[in-house]
Amino acid sequence: AMIDAVKAAHGRIDIVANVAGISLMEDGRLIEIPVEVWDQVVRVNLRGTFLMCKYAIPVMLAQKSGFVLNMSSLGGFGGGSAYSATKAGVNTITRGIARLYGEQGIRCMTIAPGPIQTPMLEISKKKLGEGIVNRPGVVKISVRRVTTAPPMPQLAPGPKNSSAPCFCASVSWSDIISATVGRASRRPPSWT
Repeated sequence: AMIDAVKAAHGRIDIVANVAGISLMEDGRLIEIPVEVWDQVVRVNLRGTFLMCKYAIPVMLAQKSGFVLNMSSLGGFGGGSAYSATKAGVNTITRGIARLYGEQGIRCMTIAPGPIQTPMLEISKKKLGEGIVNRPGVVKISVRRVTTAPPMPQLAPGPKNSSAPCFCASVSWSDIISATVGRASRRPPSWT
């Protein structure tokens, strides 16, 4: 219904941004996650992305152009929670869209930031402590190897994170069919 309404109002769909996501307090270690929590996180983070793509991409294919932006997380590159699993799924959806529809004019990118200062994160910190943000083990993906990084030096405030989607959707990147854009942060020179 939403896709039909946008198409009726504007005649086309040029950009779809899948940015909804949740992480629940009970979403911790894999064997401790209640099935209901797993299902809720999958429903919002992964099924929501799937449904938007399922109904928007045919419109984009008909117009031979379009851009899909999926919000993931550094958690999508490792972890044992429902949140991490869904964000890994979002990364895979992005690559699949690029592979299947890139030659037909559809671009798809993922933004995979680290922790971002949001009200949801504040609730998590109150319940679980500051350690959920400043813990070691943030995963860095390298062309050569996967390594464990030191904790992120600071949280990204919400507004800083907002420029990446606009840049990815811009004509500056129109020749790039697919990419995953992560949050860069300063690391010690010895860390590679």
